[in-house]
Amino acid sequence: MFSKQFSKELIWQVVIKFLAIGLGFFTTRWLVELLPSSSYRDYNLILAYNAVLLVLIDFGIPQTIQKVYTKSGSAEKNADFWTTITVIRIFSYFLGLLIILFTYPLSKTNDVGLILSLFTAQFIIVADLNYRSICQAVGKTWQFSLTDFIGKASLVLLLILGNFVLYFQLAPLAYFVIASIFSYLLSLVIDAFWQRRFTKLSKFNFQQLKEISKGLFMLALANLSIAIYLTTDKLFLAYFGFNDVTINSYSNAYKLFEIAQVVPGLVMPAVSSLITRKIVSEVKVNNQRKILWQAVAASFGLGIALWAGVLIFGNIIIWLIDSTNKYPETSSILPILALSLIFICPMLVCKDTTIFLGFEKFDLITTAITAITAVSLYTILIPRYGAVGAAIATVISYVLDFILKAYFLEKVWHKLDTQQIKI
Repeated sequence: MFSKQFSKELIWQVVIKFLAIGLGFFTTRWLVELLPSSSYRDYNLILAYNAVLLVLIDFGIPQTIQKVYTKSGSAEKNADFWTTITVIRIFSYFLGLLIILFTYPLSKTNDVGLILSLFTAQFIIVADLNYRSICQAVGKTWQFSLTDFIGKASLVLLLILGNFVLYFQLAPLAYFVIASIFSYLLSLVIDAFWQRRFTKLSKFNFQQLKEISKGLFMLALANLSIAIYLTTDKLFLAYFGFNDVTINSYSNAYKLFEIAQVVPGLVMPAVSSLITRKIVSEVKVNNQRKILWQAVAASFGLGIALWAGVLIFGNIIIWLIDSTNKYPETSSILPILALSLIFICPMLVCKDTTIFLGFEKFDLITTAITAITAVSLYTILIPRYGAVGAAIATVISYVLDFILKAYFLEKVWHKLDTQQIKI
């Protein structure tokens, strides 16, 4: 199904990304060792709160960029689109700052300065996803993986040098935020320079905005639904009164779970772009369906491999980030969360392919149903079972999300009988 060149590039990007993940373990360990439990709790809760906000103002921009560049990677043809989408992304940052000023108590912390600075650091990562989308669309994701590695290496170097800088009366968390902003900006600048041949600037085009507005609106609502359940589990734990150790243990387990998701997060969108082009170039509907479901079946294999990897190496990785067992519940939570990996890979194939074929409304429907189910499960399971309940609710939500996305993607084929799909 995949060319030798495409497979080789996928392997390279995964290898580079795993090197970056290794550097990420050092970063987490640095925070676990240097921050008191209360500060680490605030850090994790702010990250969860900001994650909800960042999804809210995401507007589906990365998926829209990949959809447009999957159709054509021409810089000249996409100049107005790129300029328009860049202006929207810049606007979203200031919108996020405004929302924080009105909603920051929802983070269960009161340090507005820390919330704003961490939001800025996280927003730089989100802005950089614009370039990842281009790389995924043109089959060069390894380039984004490499710049991500450079950024993480820079952060690790700065944290090591921090032992010589902290005597300037900078608190460890404040220094970490400054180092993060610098490192993330470095990755963003390198990506912007590297992908400049695809990103020529022109003028803000209201007609272009009108053409993509429906898709952006659908994806924005879908992302809002995702935000309601995917990043609020830690906030639910705080709301129901669980202590710092439980919240931080769950947060550490979820960080490792997110690290395991990096591979499907990189590979599946690139695969989806490739199979979308194959589907559109194939005349027979039955052959189109065969191409897609072969990719879904293969993605299940990747998910099972990732799940097995977490089970085998999970305790070793937990020790790497928390050698003193400061947050002991992590080891019992991670294996539960890891079950989700089996379903995340095929779910992403179904999701991205549906979006690239122009059926964003189906993605909205599935995420809305999943959000309602997940929040209901949080309110039922977390008060009774704490962090374990949150993990179980997360697994059920991912399983449901995959089933719904597979069902609605199958509905796409019925539409192929009556209309021609263009991307």
